[in-house]
Amino acid sequence: SELNQARPDFAYLQRLSQAMPKAALAQPPIKRALMAMHNEINPTLALRFCQAYENAQLNSPHIKFNPKLTQHVKDIQNNLQPGQPIPPQTMRFLQDLVNYARPTIEQQKLNKSASMAPSFHPTPFSMKPPGSV
Repeated sequence: SELNQARPDFAYLQRLSQAMPKAALAQPPIKRALMAMHNEINPTLALRFCQAYENAQLNSPHIKFNPKLTQHVKDIQNNLQPGQPIPPQTMRFLQDLVNYARPTIEQQKLNKSASMAPSFHPTPFSMKPPGSV
């Protein structure tokens, strides 16, 4: 019966992972953290993602973050211990998030490499990624 109780949660976690704003996925630290988790999800990478998410929230007021998603990321951050295994629900959420984010991130990569092509005249403003100094 324990399994049945967990099931609706997984559906909820998937919906939550899809509440991640596309604009947030464009943030280099979030993007890097998610891409790193594409190969392996471990506490260090998960915490790095939480940190990137938190920073994006503070530094990108124009992005509308979902409060439930934010709370969930905070909970993950508070409950994760490096060296301890990731709880199954957190694991599932992060997997869903990576799966959800991947097409967007890959699309952005394609767009970026297209805009880098010499046939376009470079616009110095858009070349600089956000957050770079």
